[in-house]
Amino acid sequence: MLMPITDDHLVDEQIQLANATSRPLYLIIIATKPCYIKLASLILAMSKKGCAFLVIDAGQHYEKKLVHARHELQYEHLISIFLNVRGDLLGRTAELADRVNWLYIYLKKHQFKGQAIPVVSGDTSTAGMFPILWYFKTRLRSIHVEAGLRSYSPFARQQMPDNFPEILDLQRTREGWTMVQDEPFPEAADTRLASVCSQLFFTPVSLNSKNMLREGADKKDIHQVGSLSADALELIMKETVLTSVFEVYPFLREGSWLRVDIHRRENICYQVLSSLFEAIQDLCGRGFRIVIVVSNALNKGIRTLGLGDVWAALQEQEGVKVTPLWTHYQHVIEFMRSPHCRGIYTDSGGLQEETQVLDIPCITCRYSTDRPETIWQVQNNILVPPYSASLISSSLEYILEHDRSIFSNHDKLLYGRNVGEKMADILQDYIPLPMLTIQDIFDDSIL
Repeated sequence: MLMPITDDHLVDEQIQLANATSRPLYLIIIATKPCYIKLASLILAMSKKGCAFLVIDAGQHYEKKLVHARHELQYEHLISIFLNVRGDLLGRTAELADRVNWLYIYLKKHQFKGQAIPVVSGDTSTAGMFPILWYFKTRLRSIHVEAGLRSYSPFARQQMPDNFPEILDLQRTREGWTMVQDEPFPEAADTRLASVCSQLFFTPVSLNSKNMLREGADKKDIHQVGSLSADALELIMKETVLTSVFEVYPFLREGSWLRVDIHRRENICYQVLSSLFEAIQDLCGRGFRIVIVVSNALNKGIRTLGLGDVWAALQEQEGVKVTPLWTHYQHVIEFMRSPHCRGIYTDSGGLQEETQVLDIPCITCRYSTDRPETIWQVQNNILVPPYSASLISSSLEYILEHDRSIFSNHDKLLYGRNVGEKMADILQDYIPLPMLTIQDIFDDSIL
């Protein structure tokens, strides 16, 4: 077990600020690659406004290719604690509980006297469990960034259409959509859990606010501020490109490419991956160019599911290129903004937001989406479920050949601007629920 790493000077500086101003000490919890990207503008805004906060890296993602955005977006120097949580889903949860207890004792030893309020983002397992564990330890409620994400689907899996026009028609009729509680797994549960022990909710769009109201949140505790994805794009596009993605992968300069990016658990199964690989081989055999970006999950799936031979054969197909996960967030955005990007086929939630802001066609490899606004409010996103190889292949071909008539994106500010600044302004004045001072006879420390 790795032990936590701390920057005691930075911690003491922020604790002294919180104690001196009698304000909360915000614990901004970073968990996964999307957190490193999305939370950047909030962290920078909090620093600019002089709020007392600690940036805490949980360690759920730790490889350079997953965490490099904290360097690119220039806030790495503000991270004060690395919890170094490791393991699989259950292992991380058990270890996180231990680290929550450690963090509580650590803050007390450093003479913190007020309320430490966690700020968690999105639908990671860390976001789902940290507020619960902190509430059990302190009775303090958290703040949930990107609250209210809920998946919706227009499909009944037992009656899936076998052609793309029917699939498209189902998505264009909003009345036929229903909420799906367990997709994607485990993110659909994590986002609900994150809100259970939270008190303040930052929502991206009106649908998310309505979801929170329906589930019992108080209207005064819900703040519709937009998505931090919009801020992250603005920040990264201001940075100078030192090494172009087209220098790293020169083949991308040749024509236009569909970028395939798959990592969700429900898609890392034999039926989905074998269908996907067959569809890609078929499309590239008919002249399309596809670049597959290999996530850790996809790589593991290929190995453990016995798809090595199929994968090797796919890479021999003309028009197919394979790369490791792109370390630089800047490279992803540079490619998407270029004329060489024909679109994205992904199961990522964050990419559904980013493609909308950048006005890039997004095709989602899922039966549902937790960003239905990208289909309902604008038409920048299309669901193409991985039902079969023929369905994937025919749908992608139709979309790529008719993209101008399928996609429209009239609301370029769907996810707002200056979102981190808005959140920081609210947190400057936020008053948490008062701490209970009664003695807890069940606390092991007093037995």
